[in-house]
Amino acid sequence: MAGKCCKDDTIIFSEQGILPIADFEPENTKKGEFKDLKIKVIGSKGITSTSHFYSNGEEPSIKIISKMGYSIEGSFNHPILVRTPKGEEKWKKLPDITKNDYLIINRKNNLWGSDLEINFNQPKYKKTPKIYQTPSTMNEDLAYLIGLLIGDGTLTYDNSYSFTNTEESLKKSFYKLNSKLFDYEVKTKNNNIEHFVSSLYLRDYLKNLGLNQVQAYEKEVPFSILKSPKYIIRAFLQGLFDTDATADKRYGNISYSTSSIKMAKQIHMVLLNFNIISSLKPKKTTGRTNYVVNITGFDSIKFHKEIGFRFDKKIERGKLASSLRMTNVNSIPYLSDLLRKIQIEIIKKSDSIPHKDKLKYNNKIGGIFYSYIHQNRNISYNKLSELINYCQKYQINHQELVTIAENNYFYDKIAEIKKDKAKLFDFCVPDGHAFIGNGIINHNSTYIRQIALITLMAQIGSFVPAQKSTIGIVDRIFSRVGAFDDISRQRSTFMVEMNETANIINNATKKSLIILDELGRGTSTFDGLSIAWSVIEHIHNETKAKTLFATHYHQLCQIENYLPGVKNYHIQIKEEGNEMIFLRKIKRGGSDKSFGIEVAKLAGIPSPVIERAQKILKKLENGDPIQHPTVNKYPVQKIAKIKKSKDKSLKKIVQKSLFD
Repeated sequence: MAGKCCKDDTIIFSEQGILPIADFEPENTKKGEFKDLKIKVIGSKGITSTSHFYSNGEEPSIKIISKMGYSIEGSFNHPILVRTPKGEEKWKKLPDITKNDYLIINRKNNLWGSDLEINFNQPKYKKTPKIYQTPSTMNEDLAYLIGLLIGDGTLTYDNSYSFTNTEESLKKSFYKLNSKLFDYEVKTKNNNIEHFVSSLYLRDYLKNLGLNQVQAYEKEVPFSILKSPKYIIRAFLQGLFDTDATADKRYGNISYSTSSIKMAKQIHMVLLNFNIISSLKPKKTTGRTNYVVNITGFDSIKFHKEIGFRFDKKIERGKLASSLRMTNVNSIPYLSDLLRKIQIEIIKKSDSIPHKDKLKYNNKIGGIFYSYIHQNRNISYNKLSELINYCQKYQINHQELVTIAENNYFYDKIAEIKKDKAKLFDFCVPDGHAFIGNGIINHNSTYIRQIALITLMAQIGSFVPAQKSTIGIVDRIFSRVGAFDDISRQRSTFMVEMNETANIINNATKKSLIILDELGRGTSTFDGLSIAWSVIEHIHNETKAKTLFATHYHQLCQIENYLPGVKNYHIQIKEEGNEMIFLRKIKRGGSDKSFGIEVAKLAGIPSPVIERAQKILKKLENGDPIQHPTVNKYPVQKIAKIKKSKDKSLKKIVQKSLFD
C-alpha cells in the first residue's frame, strides 16, 4: 500500500525554484522505488527538508478544483488539509472530500531558487553565425526582457524573435534592453508595430534560457526564471504584466490573460509565493480558450506594492487599488460553533465588562454574534482581529481564534471533483510529514492510520484504495495517534495520552478495532514501558479487540512468546552505507535495531549532535560510563563552585503559577 502521491505537474516551492514535482525525480527511478533526495521545501510549519523521492507510476487519480481555481490531483489515498462544515481543520483523503469542504491554501510560502548562472551551450553550426555579447548570469534587465517576449513576443521562428506592441514606452524598453544586453540594434517593420531581432545566435541563447520555439498557447514561464531568486521573478512579472495584463480604470484590480493553461497555472502559483491570492478561470473565446488570472481587493494592493508595473499608465491605476471590496473572499468559513462558545463566555463575564462594551451596545463586536451567526456569514480576517483584541481586553479564552489568525490560511470552497489517471510522485518529509504542493497542504499518511481509514471506508460501502483487502466487520474504531498537550485545561501530553487510552480500554469490545501509536512516550522509559506492556496484556486477555500497536520499545516484542494472539511486524529499512531508505513494506517479526538517530539526521539535526549521540548510544549499549566532553575543561571543584553560585541566584526568583 503506497502512501500519498500527487500528480507530476504539482508545483513545489523549493530552494531550487518553483518547479513541478516531476522535475525533482532522480535518474533511473523505477515505479515503487524510493531514491535519496534532500532538498528544502515548504512544509505545514515553514521550511523543511525532504529525505527521499518516490515514484508511483501511472495510477487512477482524483482532481479537486476550488472556486478560485486552486487544484490538487492525487491518488485515492492522498490526504490534504481541509476545513469541514463542522468547523474542523482535518486531513481528508481525496475520495472523502465533498463540495461542502473548503480547500486550505497556505500563504506563508516565500521560498525561492538562487541559481543565476547561465551556461550557454552553443549548438554546432554548419556556418558560424555572427556572435553577440550575452549575459553569463541572470539579471533584472534580462528577466524583464523575457517577460516582454513571453507576453507580446513571437517565438515561432528558428533564427529570430520579434515583439509586437504599439505603446511607445514599451517599444523603447525593448530597443534599449536588446542594445544593453546584446549590443544589438532592433529593426522595425514598416507598420511600426512589429520589432524584430534577426540573429540565429541570440535566438539560440534565448532557447537555452527556456524560450522555446512555440505558439502562444504553448508558452510557459522559462525554467531560467523559475529557478531564480525573488527579485528576478519580480522583474519577469513586470515585463509580462506590462504587456499581457490590464489594471482596472476604477479600482486598479489586475487581470492577466493567456491562451496557455500551463502558463496561467504557473503565474497563479508564482503569485501565491508572493503571498498574493488570485483566481484562475477559463474564458471561452471564438478561437482557443483563454485563461484569466484576476487579482482583486487587498491582494491587488499587495501586487502593486510587491511587484508593480513599469508601464506608466498601469502604475497610475495602481493608486486606485482598494481593499474595501471582496472582503468575503478573504474570510473564515464554518466558524459559527466557535463563535457561539465565545459568545457564552462573554455573557458569563458581562458583569466585569463596561456598559459601552457589552455586546448589546458595542456594534462592532455585537454585530459579529447577532449578524454573522444568524445569517451564516463567513467572518473576515479584519473582523477576526477585532474580536481577538476584544477577548484579550476582557480575558476571554480565545486561543482557537489566535491559531486561525496566525495560520492566516486562505479558505476556498470546492467547486469540482473529478476522476482521472495520472503519473504520481511523492516526497518523504521526515519532519512534519507534510509539504506544500500547488499551495495546498499535502500529508504523508501513517500505515496504521491508513488501516483505520480503510476499515471505516469498507464499513460504509465505500471504495477501498487497495489492490486486495480482507476486512472484517467492526462495531467501533479507536485511534490514539500523535502527541499534543492541552495547556488550557492544565493537561500534559502524557495526561492527554492516558485519558484517551482510558477511554479506549473502558469502551472497546471484542468487535472493535484499536489503533495505538507510541503509547507511554510522555513519561520515564520504565514507566512508559510498564504501562504499554500492561495495556497490551489487558487488550489481549480481557478486551480481545483487533489491535495495531506501534512502538519503539524493543522489550515489547517478547510478549509474542507467551501471548498466542500477538504477532510482531516491522517496517523494512534498506541501509546503504550511512544512509537509510524507508521501503514502506511490512515484514513479519520484530526489528532488532532502532533507527532514532538516523531519523534525527534526516530531520536536520546538526552533525556534531548526531556524532555525539552515536557515541553515547554505543556506551549505553555496552554498559560503559558516559564522560562529558568538557570534563577536562571544568575540574570537579570548579563545577561545584559554578553550581553553588547559580543556586543562590535561583533562590531569588519569585515562583508564580502560570494561571495566577
